[in-house]
Amino acid sequence: MAKAANYTPEMETEMTAMYVAGQAANLSNKDNVAAIAEKLSRVSRSVTSKLSRMGVYVTEEKVKAQPRDDGPTKTALLSALENLVGIDLESGMGMNKADIVTLTAAVSGLISTETVDADDSGEVA
Repeated sequence: MAKAANYTPEMETEMTAMYVAGQAANLSNKDNVAAIAEKLSRVSRSVTSKLSRMGVYVTEEKVKAQPRDDGPTKTALLSALENLVGIDLESGMGMNKADIVTLTAAVSGLISTETVDADDSGEVA
């Protein structure tokens, strides 16, 4: 016994015409397929599958996320701080990036202040 067809040739023709018209009207695939499914009393997934098998359905391009720039890595920031103070800060990896930046700025400020004081008085403060 032959399986009954889900879509008649007339339905396929109508489906193709509706899909192409929806694409021309800049409807999203989701809205376009939903309208066709409602008109033909079918579920959207069935319509999408049939359009795909017929070679009519065109997938929409996915929007790619923009690469984010988080600045220097935590390791690079910690390395810069270690170079600034001249000691190994293994436990510094427990700090977050904002704290490392703040501490580096504070230490840099102290070192530059000490350098200025040394230039003025001949001694390090």
